[in-house]
Amino acid sequence: MEWKWEFTFEILPRILWATGNTLIAAGVGYAIALVVGLVFLLGQRTGHRWLNAAARECVEFIRSTPLLVQLFFVYYVAPQFGLVLSAWTSAMLTIGVHYGTYLSEVYRGGLEAIPKGQWESARALNLGTGRTYSRIILPQAFPVCLPGMGNYLVAIFKDTPCSPPSAWPSCCTRPTPSAPRPTGTSSRTRWSDSSFSSSPCRRSRR
Repeated sequence: MEWKWEFTFEILPRILWATGNTLIAAGVGYAIALVVGLVFLLGQRTGHRWLNAAARECVEFIRSTPLLVQLFFVYYVAPQFGLVLSAWTSAMLTIGVHYGTYLSEVYRGGLEAIPKGQWESARALNLGTGRTYSRIILPQAFPVCLPGMGNYLVAIFKDTPCSPPSAWPSCCTRPTPSAPRPTGTSSRTRWSDSSFSSSPCRRSRR
């Protein structure tokens, strides 16, 4: 097998383009995950039992399902219910929500690592909730959360190539309803195969 520099330079722009898309999608997805994780954390620490239970069940459900299944559901199934999102939007939102559930557990572990004496000291000094978190709790919890946050950032970089902008359009696109078939055809869902037949994978087989 001979190494060909001509082929390397030919595909180099496409590799750089894909790398840039991966970095953008991973960065935006991680930023969304940071915010979503905080929302789930606050939902689990409220005094309302129903909100606490709903946040906990939502976190467990999202963590228990694979990311690839969620990406396929948002990009392909959601349009059947009227929710049509672009490939970029569906990828970044799904990755953000998926890893936001994991980051919520990282946040919770960091807060629970703070000794109870720190909370009691803040209460004894009559500090408000905002000052308690900003001056006492968060400065101590952040170093505890940092390793876990870094691990999930790496995981996002690894899972981003599974997203629609970088992988799926190269094989197929979202199906579109076709015209009604003549009488006597199957009653199954009628989809046009024009998108699949025009994909690079199908063309390469001809």
